[in-house]
Amino acid sequence: MDTRRLLITLCLSVASLYAAPSASDIYQKTVKILSIPQIKFQVSSTIRSGSYLEKQMFSLARMEGERESSLLVCFASPSKVKGTAMLLKKSKSDSQTFVYFPALDRVRLVPKQNEKEEAFGLGLSYSEMQNGKEELRFLKTITDHGKSFYQLLKKEDETQTIYTISVDDIVLKKMDVFENSQLQKEVFIDEVKELRGQTMITKWHILDHIKNETLSYDINEDSIQTVVDSKIFTQSALTHCKP
Repeated sequence: MDTRRLLITLCLSVASLYAAPSASDIYQKTVKILSIPQIKFQVSSTIRSGSYLEKQMFSLARMEGERESSLLVCFASPSKVKGTAMLLKKSKSDSQTFVYFPALDRVRLVPKQNEKEEAFGLGLSYSEMQNGKEELRFLKTITDHGKSFYQLLKKEDETQTIYTISVDDIVLKKMDVFENSQLQKEVFIDEVKELRGQTMITKWHILDHIKNETLSYDINEDSIQTVVDSKIFTQSALTHCKP
C-alpha cells in the first residue's frame, strides 16, 4: 500500500470513530415511555385550555412479544370517560385499535382512517401510541445552552416528527410534530428516574398549538408493575378493565 492510500485509509478510520451513531442506535438506547417489554402504571394528567382545566386519571399497560405488542389504557376519571378502555394491538403486518364505551356497553374497532385522531385527550393519536419500530434518519447535532443534542427525523405521509436527544446521557428531551410543515405540537420531557431497575420518563407535557392546549402527565411511581397478566390484553377483558 503506497503512502497516499495509507493516509486515506487512516483518515477514513479516524472519521468513522468520531462519526455520529446511526439513528436506529440512538433511538433504541434513548429513554422511552413504553420501552419496557412488560409494564403497568397509573398516570395523572391535566388538560389546560385558557381558563378551562380538566384532570384525568388512567392506567396504562404494555406487553411486547416476538410477534405482537399490546397497549392497554383504562380511564378512572373524570366521570364522562370512567370505565372507557382502549386496546391497541400491533404485529409486523397489521395494527388494530379497539375501544370499549361503557355507555354503549360495546367494543368498537377504530377504522384505519381514524387512527391519526387524538385518543381521549391523551395528546397522542392512536397510531402514535402504538409505538412501532419507526423508520428514522439522523438529521443533525445541535448545541443548546452549552449542551449537545442529536436530532432524528421520522416521516410518515405528511407527518414529520423530530426527536431531540441529549448526547451525554442519550435521553429523549423533546419531540416536535409537524403536519404539512406546520408545527402541530411539542412534547417536553420533564423528569426521568431510575425505577424498578429501569430508566423511565415519569413526567412530561405537551403543547398542542392547533388546539391551544397544554397537557401534562405524571406517573404514580408506587403503581409501577413490571409483571403483567397477558389476559388483560383481550377484547373481552375491556368490558371490566380496571385502572
